[in-house]
Amino acid sequence: VQFNSSFPGENYLPLSVGMLQAYAQRQLAQPENYEFLLPLYRRIPVSEAVEHLRGADVAFFSTYVWNYRISLEVARALKEKSPDTVIAFGGPSVPDRVEPFLNEQTFIDLACHGEGEKTALAILEKLETKDWDRISGISFLRENRTLVSNPKGPRNADLNDFPSPYTEGVFDPLMKAHPSERWLAAWETNRGCPFSC
Repeated sequence: VQFNSSFPGENYLPLSVGMLQAYAQRQLAQPENYEFLLPLYRRIPVSEAVEHLRGADVAFFSTYVWNYRISLEVARALKEKSPDTVIAFGGPSVPDRVEPFLNEQTFIDLACHGEGEKTALAILEKLETKDWDRISGISFLRENRTLVSNPKGPRNADLNDFPSPYTEGVFDPLMKAHPSERWLAAWETNRGCPFSC
C-alpha cells in the first residue's frame, strides 16, 4: 500500500512498494509460492481498500507525511476485518523511537526502519513461523507488550543491487487494470538524506 499524491487525471506509480516486490520476486527461493496483489496507489474509500487487502497474509504500508493518516485508518480497519493479516509499516513516517507508536497503533505488527527491500524479503521468508527476532531493522511488541527493536542493517551503497520495478514488469498488471489512468513515474537516483546532522 502506497497512497500517493494525485493530480487531475494523473497518479504516481507506487515506486517504494514496487521496489519491495521487484526485489522479493528476484530473491525469494520459491517466488512461485507468492502472489502479490495489485498495489493500492491512490486514495480510495477505506472500506474499498480493506476489501482489496482482506485475507492477505501480509500488508506492507509505505508511509509518508501525505499518506500517514489514511494508511493508519486502512490498517486499523483491515486488522478488524482480517485479524490474521500481518501489518508492516515502513517509510519516513515510522518513528525511530517506536515504542509509543506501537503501543498506540496496536493493529500494527511490525515497524520497519531503514531500507525496505531486504527487510520485506526477510518478513516474507519468515511469514509462516513469524520468527521476527533476527530480522534487521524491525521493531515489534511481544505478546506481553515488551518491545523488540532490532538494529538496522547496513545501508546499501549501490542501487544497482535492487532491480527496477519498471524493467521487471512489476507495474504492468497495475497499468493493464487501469487503462485510462495517466501515470507519473518517479526515478530514484540516490537514497537517504545528504546531510550528516
